[in-house]
Amino acid sequence: MLQRLRTSIGDCLTEYEFLRSSGVEGAEKLSSVGYAIKINNLKIDASESLPEIVGLALRICGILGYKNDSPFAMSRHLRDSHSSILMVGNDRMYATNANLLLVVKDF
Repeated sequence: MLQRLRTSIGDCLTEYEFLRSSGVEGAEKLSSVGYAIKINNLKIDASESLPEIVGLALRICGILGYKNDSPFAMSRHLRDSHSSILMVGNDRMYATNANLLLVVKDF
C-alpha cells in the first residue's frame, strides 16, 4: 500500500515538473480542469490510504508503538494521518470533483 501511494505521488510529481518546464502548453495543462481533478483525486487517495498504512505499521510495532518514549512511537503519525482527511475535508473534494466533472469534456 505504501509503495502504491509513493508511486502515485511520484508519478504526479514527475508530470508536474515536466509540465511546469514545458512552457505555455504545460501551463495550460496545469491550469486545466482535468488536471485539477487528477490532483484532487491524488489528495483524496493519499489522505484515505495514509491512516490505514499507519494503522498497519502500528500493528507491526505492537505495544512499543503506543509508548511515546519509544523509538517506535506512532501517536503523532496516527494523529497526522487522520488530520489529512479533516484539514481539507474529503467531502468537499468529492463535491468539487463532481462539479468539475460536469463541465470537463477532455477527462
